[in-house]
Amino acid sequence: MKIALRKLVSAGYLLVSVILVVNIVVTIENIRTLDGNERLLLRCRQVQNRLERTLSTLKDAETGQRGYLLTGEAEYLKPYLGAVEGIEGNLMELDRMISIDPKMLDALSVLKPVIREKLAELRDAIMVRDREGMNAAIATIRSNKDEITMDRIRNLVTIMLDREARLFNERSEVMRAAVKRTIYTFSLVSILALGLLIVTWRININHNAELDRASEAIRLSEAWLSTTLASIGDGVIATDPQGRVRFLNGIAASLTGWPREQAVGKPLDQVFRIINESTREPDESPVDRVIHVGRIVGLANHTILVSRDGSETPIDDSAAPIRDETGAVTGVVLIFRDVIERKNAERERERLLALEQAARAEAERAGRAKDYFLAVLSHELRTPLTPVLLTASALLEDPQTPESIRSALELIRRNVEAEARLIDDLLDVGRINRGIIHLRKCSINIFDQLKYVVDSCHLDLAKGGLTCAIELESRRPVIEADPARIQQIFRNLIENALKFTPGGGSLLIRVRDEKLSDGAEAIAFDFIDSGIGIEPEYLETIFAAFEQAGERSLRRRFGGLGLGLAISRAIAEAHGGSLVAASEGRDRGSIFTLILPRSKPHSIDPEAFDRLPHDNHHPDSAPIDLKILVVDDDVSTLQVLSKYLRQRGCKVETASNIAQALAAASDQAFDCLISDIGLPDGDGYELMRAIRGRSNTLGIALSGFGMETDIAKSLHAGFVEHITKPIDFPRLLAAIRRVASEA
Repeated sequence: MKIALRKLVSAGYLLVSVILVVNIVVTIENIRTLDGNERLLLRCRQVQNRLERTLSTLKDAETGQRGYLLTGEAEYLKPYLGAVEGIEGNLMELDRMISIDPKMLDALSVLKPVIREKLAELRDAIMVRDREGMNAAIATIRSNKDEITMDRIRNLVTIMLDREARLFNERSEVMRAAVKRTIYTFSLVSILALGLLIVTWRININHNAELDRASEAIRLSEAWLSTTLASIGDGVIATDPQGRVRFLNGIAASLTGWPREQAVGKPLDQVFRIINESTREPDESPVDRVIHVGRIVGLANHTILVSRDGSETPIDDSAAPIRDETGAVTGVVLIFRDVIERKNAERERERLLALEQAARAEAERAGRAKDYFLAVLSHELRTPLTPVLLTASALLEDPQTPESIRSALELIRRNVEAEARLIDDLLDVGRINRGIIHLRKCSINIFDQLKYVVDSCHLDLAKGGLTCAIELESRRPVIEADPARIQQIFRNLIENALKFTPGGGSLLIRVRDEKLSDGAEAIAFDFIDSGIGIEPEYLETIFAAFEQAGERSLRRRFGGLGLGLAISRAIAEAHGGSLVAASEGRDRGSIFTLILPRSKPHSIDPEAFDRLPHDNHHPDSAPIDLKILVVDDDVSTLQVLSKYLRQRGCKVETASNIAQALAAASDQAFDCLISDIGLPDGDGYELMRAIRGRSNTLGIALSGFGMETDIAKSLHAGFVEHITKPIDFPRLLAAIRRVASEA
């Protein structure tokens, strides 16, 4: 009977094994099918990508070629040349990819000559441009021959893409069928195998029941001890009073390299060899220490366990005495653990700390480098704008300038000033990121500031066909704020409404009193436009630097860097206020609400409320009787500036470096020094200090560097004014008159 049961159990296990093997074979075959289809799907995607890349490369070549035909600048030929170099590689790669598809090969054989024909047309137009000029090349473009060829290419590529898409869908269906087949087969075979396994297991249980009962008592006692020791995640070694090993668990055997059967009976010092990590000297035996002191002792710090094969492991923990019923020490138990992970963690923590310190130092260095870069970039961008703005301003002031070009000159001046504001915006972003917006607060009449900005934007509003109305509902228009920064917010919000509101639209600016949640009083400005509106998901992102609301088509349509709103919110928050946007959606208009807190009541100068900002475009025409030394290494700026100042009645001497300026100052006395900061043989700071050491000449600094630190340097060197380039005559003239009043 027992023999029959054993055969039945063996047959059951054998049958289960056979079923599982069959299941594995079928599964592997299905996996191969899936893998083959996956490669085919990947090939479809690669072919589609190659076709789209080929079409995109041709478009880039066409764009670069047309740029060259229109401008004649070789820079535009780079996309064309890149396309010529890369297109054949793309076609060869397509040949390789579609080699298994005759229909695609036929289509590619048709596409290739058309592509080469297109490249030949582009090349011929370039040759026409080189030989006969732009008009002949443009005539070639207008013939539409290249458009016909491009349409043929697009049609052929579309046909090939459709073919690959159909193949992709067919192979996807094959994959889905293979997946279902794999799941069904695996499930069915697994259920069958499980059923047989359960039946066999039940037979085997009955067969072994008697043996299990016979060994149950021994098993339970051994299991208890094994479970207890196995549950300990540390190494355990027990010794007798003489220090010979009586027991060690699996962790201890692994760490020491001594199997249990070989370690038992060996002296502990032979199995458990420990040394000091620093001195490399053997440590005192823990058994001796425990027996000597009669209590638990910890191992020394920086202890290294040397295993049987010579490998070393850092360990720690303790040793304790084993006592009998009478309290006598009958042995020692060591419990120790591998602390290499902790050691590595400590080393990693130290390494990360060092990296963090190095990264912080690098970030600080990068911050300083970025500040320097922004300052130099600002200087290099501003400097060439100065003679342009000076010339435009001078011509606008000249009564002999024909009316026919005044609008063009005004356009030049506005655009140069707009570019200067753009440079200021870029610098402001850097200041905002570093949290160093400086405010020069004073008591101001907010109505006057708003009216001034609206008046200054009058021409732009009229040109954009935008009507602007102001509702002054607040009864307390006086706040403590930086007037220039508040004007900057107003201007940005008006320009934002102008940009995103179609002609014939409207802008309403409502000024009202506001009560904050903490009970404090504030003044609120609602800029309500009838423009294109803002989708809800963009109401916050529009305040991020370099972000604008809407999809890319809108961004391309309206342009701009997306800095105005980010800077405006940062300025508002620096004043303790806020700037938020609201809109009911696309084409429903927008509302931008600026809230500025009121300062606590204090004594102020009422006349300051009516003092409007100075309008630089309407200067005083009275002549100026001053002797002025103008120093600038830019010849254009020097010529235009000196000519203008002489026309205003000034006696002007010029110099292009420090040496010439000091020579002129030694020959005669000057009332005023107007000097650039960056000079070829030094800087304007040392020039100002040298001249102030000889006379009481007052100075005006001109510089493309406009950071707060640059202004502070100018004042510290002795300049009484610092004007950031690009400068126009009215602004400079106002500064000269202020200097004249102090002279």
